Amino acid sequence: MHLPARLRAETQRQAMAALRPGGHLILEAYTPSQLRSATGGPPVEALLIEPPVLHQELVGLEFLVLEERKRWIEEGPYHRGQSAVVQLLGRKPSGKSGRQVP
Repeated sequence: MHLPARLRAETQRQAMAALRPGGHLILEAYTPSQLRSATGGPPVEALLIEPPVLHQELVGLEFLVLEERKRWIEEGPYHRGQSAVVQLLGRKPSGKSGRQVP
């Protein structure tokens, strides 16, 4: 999901529209903090994202998890080591109330 902001927002809008009520969206992406690591991800800050931006771009999603984390990855020679990611688990409302995580 490391796309320019406009394309990312449009892609996420389409993903939200494709979810049926009660459907889940799972996303993990590098945050700007990743630029301080040499463990992968795009080297361009504009392609990285933080939780508050996702919260704005995915209005209407019930956020079950939305947080920035440091985590160890081993995904080949160029993606190995401590990484800074945002992890999201959200649910499209089904008419029942859910919690919103800021």
